[in-house]
Amino acid sequence: MVPNCGKNNSLEEYMNANRPSLNVKFQAEVRTCVEQLDKDEIGLIIDKASDDFINTMFVMTEDDIKDNGGNRYEWSCIVIPADIPMLQQYIERWFRSMKVAGSVKEYMNANRQLTNANFRTALRTYISQLDTEEIKYLFISGSSDFLNTMFVLTENDIESDHAYYRFESFGIVIPDDILQLYTRIWMYHMKKADALIEFVGANRSMSVIMQTELEPYINQINLEK
Repeated sequence: MVPNCGKNNSLEEYMNANRPSLNVKFQAEVRTCVEQLDKDEIGLIIDKASDDFINTMFVMTEDDIKDNGGNRYEWSCIVIPADIPMLQQYIERWFRSMKVAGSVKEYMNANRQLTNANFRTALRTYISQLDTEEIKYLFISGSSDFLNTMFVLTENDIESDHAYYRFESFGIVIPDDILQLYTRIWMYHMKKADALIEFVGANRSMSVIMQTELEPYINQINLEK
């Protein structure tokens, strides 16, 4: 079950369709199988599993596993080994999936690791260590929703852990020297947005500085009309 489960695009649907998972004996067998995974096997799963599997089937501690959770997958999870390289591997893989998500908000809300303070700290450290070239690559390779919601102009734009939405507790600060590049790419996505007002309203970087950067592009659009 674990190999096929790891390849499925919708983990919740896959496990809900599995009739043996209602059986206590089967649940115990699955738990035993998962608990016996070694570091190499866990590392391979992190590399090869589907985005949904990565997002929902890993936890930081045994306490994060819920026997009576609202979803079937919550009773069987892979605990990330307590070493920094393995956690770093998971974060890098999860971040690659998150940046192409159609809805960053939904993707992060489904992630069980984000309820753990140590994971949130490790994720913030990872984000803070991104260099300018890596940030430029994220401009190009991320989804329009990622571009719109995960970038900020200053650290002050990042909310506390008590933010209304999880993604608001994290943010990639745009270096001043590539703000114009961000603006151009963001404008490209904005022009393709189906709901323009919602798209612009969701942008966390829409400050006085951002509006100043946008002005020449908006003027150009007006001239082209």
